[in-house]
Parts: sequence; C-alpha cells; structure tokens
Amino acid sequence: MNQRFNSNSNLPNLILAFVVVVSMLGLLGFAFIDESTRPVFIEVARVSVAAYLGYLIPNGK
Repeated sequence: MNQRFNSNSNLPNLILAFVVVVSMLGLLGFAFIDESTRPVFIEVARVSVAAYLGYLIPNGK
C-alpha cells in the first residue's frame, strides 16, 4: 500500500512532464512551419523548459 501511494505521488510530476514535452514538440513544429516567427516560438519553448526546471528544483525551505 505504501509503495502504491508513492507511485501516485509522482503522477502530477509525470503529467507536468508530459505537458511540457507535448508543448515543446508543438512549438518546434510551428517554428519549423513558419520561419518568420521562429525566434518567438523558440523563446516560448525556452521559457516553458525553464518553468519546468524551476518547478523541479526545491526551494530549500
């Protein structure tokens, strides 16, 4: 039972990682299609990865 609880506590992290990966693929796809707005799409992708990494780093409280 305790092991099952620990696996369920990772579910929000897995969902967040899935959302970040899907958004990254979509943003890179749009950047590939529309070359004129490529820098904007790359910047949004960079911000989404930075937000995900910031979420993973503990704040040390």
